[in-house]
Amino acid sequence: MVQPQPVSVETLKAITDAFNAHDLDAIMEFFADDCSFDMPRGPEPWGRRLTGKASVREGFAARFEGLPDVHYGDDRHWVSGHMGVSEWLLTGTTPDGRRFETERLHYDHEAGLVTTDAPVVIRDKSGTLRGGGFRYQVREGRLKLTGGATVVGNE
Repeated sequence: MVQPQPVSVETLKAITDAFNAHDLDAIMEFFADDCSFDMPRGPEPWGRRLTGKASVREGFAARFEGLPDVHYGDDRHWVSGHMGVSEWLLTGTTPDGRRFETERLHYDHEAGLVTTDAPVVIRDKSGTLRGGGFRYQVREGRLKLTGGATVVGNE
């Protein structure tokens, strides 16, 4: 079993940098062979659990496929004891051109869905939408607003 390593702000920044580089090899250097990662959406209360390095890597690859320019910016990191926390603003564009900005964005590759329940801004050729959640069917190019969204026009 891999021994836990001390967590540091520098390590958290390095993980974010690896995600922003879309460097799966670098990302996976931070994961043990017997790791697990809970994707926020899925059939279980915790979402969908990916188990083992290969499965986790595949899940991250799918995220990069659904949002090819995904970026984790405006990041803040802190450590308390053995726990590290990172906050960031996720931005990304789907292959068909919808631009998303949110604190949390979830991509379910199997379902072809991009979703969030956080405040979000969506920009596309028809204008700008702001709201408290959405579901976007990537494969069909359909957007369903799920909470308090309004069209604010072209910005």
